[in-house]
Amino acid sequence: MPFVKSLPEETTAVTLWGLHPEAYSAWPNLVQATMRSESELSNGEKELIGAYSSALRGCTHCYSAHYPVAIAYGIDPKFFEDVLQDPKTAPIDEKFRPILVFVHKLVTDPNRLVQKDVDPIFAAGWSERTLTDVVFICATFAFMNAIMQGHGAHDADLSDFGPIHAIIREKDQYGHAEGSGRKDPKALMKESIERFGEEATMKAIKRAKELGIGDAL
Repeated sequence: MPFVKSLPEETTAVTLWGLHPEAYSAWPNLVQATMRSESELSNGEKELIGAYSSALRGCTHCYSAHYPVAIAYGIDPKFFEDVLQDPKTAPIDEKFRPILVFVHKLVTDPNRLVQKDVDPIFAAGWSERTLTDVVFICATFAFMNAIMQGHGAHDADLSDFGPIHAIIREKDQYGHAEGSGRKDPKALMKESIERFGEEATMKAIKRAKELGIGDAL
């Protein structure tokens, strides 16, 4: 339940950005640079890192909004279950494991990070720039998690909105639907039906309307 009485019971990031449009004007450029710049990390891996860090912070809104995007990029849904249990023992790619172990500590115990927490990433063959990419992704999602949690709006579950949200996030412009759904919502709906089926698409549209973000499509 949001702490601000003027906000709806289920509040999304789109609504909260409306409280501070000056800040939002800078946000699309930041997330575009963080999530879509050239990197050794795939787009799916970037989404996974963001969703995972959000889950660790207890932000259901951001986690449920982004894990469907990671899945759309080819990440196995069961991967999330295993990683959330323990990234050190989960049956995941050994090259990617040290990144998620690092993310876990960065989120849950950052004051105790030391060189030996970073060295396995380099030993696995990742570059120094990749470490920076990982840190920036975690920081970007931490910013959004804080906005949601600080307003008491982090419990909204966007899982049903996943199919359409996944398509929006696959577009070149990464912000909150800029340059994608708003230009041609019918094409977005058609693509969602083709990829995820009519039932999932109708559920996504219904959920968007319930959340008051139907105009973002």
